[in-house]
Amino acid sequence: MQKTFYYIVPWKVASDCRTALSTLGIPYWVEASSKRFQLNEGEIALVFPDLPVWELAAVMQLLGSEPLDYP
Repeated sequence: MQKTFYYIVPWKVASDCRTALSTLGIPYWVEASSKRFQLNEGEIALVFPDLPVWELAAVMQLLGSEPLDYP
């Protein structure tokens, strides 16, 4: 699966987000700050492949706002 978009989330909510995504069966990766994108301390990136519309809608409802394009 190719990585297409991501959300930056604070550590304090990352566990709850990961639990919800796993429960829904939505595929994702967790990434730390890297050369591809800089994150602030206490943040991680939840990275997603191209998703069907219903899964994208669930991710957007869970994480809010529009996703960022994966570099």
